[in-house]
Amino acid sequence: MHASRLFSLAILAAGFGGFVCVSRARADDKAPFASKSRADVLGMAGASETERKTEALRRDGDRAIQIGEFDDAARAYAQAVLRSPNDPVLRLLTGVSLTTIRKPDVAVAQFKVACRLTGDDLVASLLLQGALAQTGQSDAAQTVYLEAVRRYGKPSGGLDSSASLVRLKAALKTAPNSPILHLLIGDAHQIAENLPAANAAYRTAISFAPGWANPKVNLGLLRLAQNKPVEAVQLFESALKRDPENVALQFFRADAQREAGNLKGAIANYQRIQTRTASRGKMAPINAQALTGLGQAYAAGGRLEDALTAFNQARVIAPTDPAPPAAIGEVQTKQRDFEAAAQNYKDALRLTKASGLFGTQAVLYQALAQTQIAGKQTTAALQTLERALREQPESADLWHRLRGEAMLSIGNQTAAEAAFRASLDTQADAGTFPQETLAVIAAKGLLDSIIAGYRANLSTNGGFARSRNTAPGSVGVIGRPADASPERETRALVALAAIAQYQSKTAEELAYREELTRRRSRGADWFALADAYDGRARDTAKAKQAYRQALNLGGLSDAQTERARLRMRQLAGVGREAAKP
Repeated sequence: MHASRLFSLAILAAGFGGFVCVSRARADDKAPFASKSRADVLGMAGASETERKTEALRRDGDRAIQIGEFDDAARAYAQAVLRSPNDPVLRLLTGVSLTTIRKPDVAVAQFKVACRLTGDDLVASLLLQGALAQTGQSDAAQTVYLEAVRRYGKPSGGLDSSASLVRLKAALKTAPNSPILHLLIGDAHQIAENLPAANAAYRTAISFAPGWANPKVNLGLLRLAQNKPVEAVQLFESALKRDPENVALQFFRADAQREAGNLKGAIANYQRIQTRTASRGKMAPINAQALTGLGQAYAAGGRLEDALTAFNQARVIAPTDPAPPAAIGEVQTKQRDFEAAAQNYKDALRLTKASGLFGTQAVLYQALAQTQIAGKQTTAALQTLERALREQPESADLWHRLRGEAMLSIGNQTAAEAAFRASLDTQADAGTFPQETLAVIAAKGLLDSIIAGYRANLSTNGGFARSRNTAPGSVGVIGRPADASPERETRALVALAAIAQYQSKTAEELAYREELTRRRSRGADWFALADAYDGRARDTAKAKQAYRQALNLGGLSDAQTERARLRMRQLAGVGREAAKP
């Protein structure tokens, strides 16, 4: 993904009502989203008249959203809030409905109360940020966002939305047909990077409220993040039929058209947005982003000078926006003006840090380091990577890989191999498949040397090594080096399994993964083994056993847990079908 590609979505999506673009469970959170009184309303005959009336109004609001009567929905939710002012879920429903009818200034008050009642829940905070941004209160919006990052930032990067998910799902039990709750659950899943669950939640919201633009927009942005721009265009155009004057939606469509290769359509739409917003002060950020998008469309079509003109215009309009200098750096890199490109990437980094757009910093560090390597500025590149490793440790595998490339550029193969191994080890610790690192190692002709280094870390003390010969091409080793340790051996097994998978050597991959589960029985190890049995060895029986063991041991990500449960159900069905005569 291009460095400047991230900025438009991060800024605009934050301002689109109901969308959360990007969370840690906290013991001091004050109130759940689903209040006890409303649960009692549905489950107890002794509910008070106020509670029954509140619930009826909430249902009226849900039905109004479903049929596209958004003013009526906002009115019903607001009346419900008057009867139950301390119910945070009603505050969220009211706030989202108000942003839908373009009253973000009124929505701000609702989201502020929801934050107070929940101890600044993550989703409530980001909804407040978006509403503040829509009203032009950029400084206040940034303050809310930075505080959310401080409270809910994960050491591995991103935000922890788990507490928000618990609360929203609890609220859904009392309001299972609420389009807004399904939308917000999708946002919380997207924050957690559980994209299948986010997709399902957005589609449920669309099914309940087909005339409501918000879930289509969020699903479209999800499709863009998944590199499916054609589907995103269709979703944005569907939403625009209901809300043709929505500038943010128009921008998203143009962005998706550009990503899909429809440069003529993208250019026309960027120009239309730019013309509409040129003389409106509050729209200056969108005007600058439209110019940046226009420049990117020009650049994609080879019109580099026109692109630079558009980017420089955007830079004048929005001097604190990091997207224009990042985009200028991309064009200058294409022009092989590496020194100027590096300076623009540095400017973009500085502005990004000032604006709090943390998610884009890793992309800019990568672009800067790669530009410096291409420009033979190896010392500067190594300094950039050291800084990136300190400030963005969650991307350590990338920084180690780029350090390996920098070392190769000056002919230091030994240091390069050490850096590539560090990248592989980091990804092994994180449980991710090192596709890009292995592709670089293979392209540089270093795969055999890396394999030999890992094999040297394996011990002959265990049954694994004794059971394998040491003929050329085998996976066995002769002896254990003095500095070998259980940790080094398990890392070697993970790396060798990944390399075997990359080389499509399924038998070797299985041998390594089976040995790993014997030495270090973790849920993630069993999940990787199950995936190998399932996807490559086609051994249904062993795959089911491994998935079951992975689930029993735990420690899986949400996406892995969901995948394991799904495959268990599917494989059980396969087994029953196979058993039929």
